[in-house]
Amino acid sequence: MAPRKYSKPVPLADFVGGAVDPLLAKQGFGQSSLILHWDDIVGARLAACSEPIKLQWPSRSVQRLPESSVEPATLVLRVSGGMAIEIQHMAPQLIERVNAHLGWRAV
Repeated sequence: MAPRKYSKPVPLADFVGGAVDPLLAKQGFGQSSLILHWDDIVGARLAACSEPIKLQWPSRSVQRLPESSVEPATLVLRVSGGMAIEIQHMAPQLIERVNAHLGWRAV
């Protein structure tokens, strides 16, 4: 009798990215990592009161730039009322963190 082959258990989190990516693409996100790792990108305190909603990319008809220089997107966030002004003041730092996470000047 041949020995049974056992497969190793795989964490559910390994499957989430592939399942969620097509849905997030409709919201302008190229990949799910921005949403899945939001607390790592902005920190636990800001992640508790904010979440990314979508990336608004400029329309191609407005872009009159060469293909090599792409106009960055606008990151739309949902923020609880009391933290909105603080998030607005921290916008340059948040943009820097998001771009560092994505690896290019996307926002």
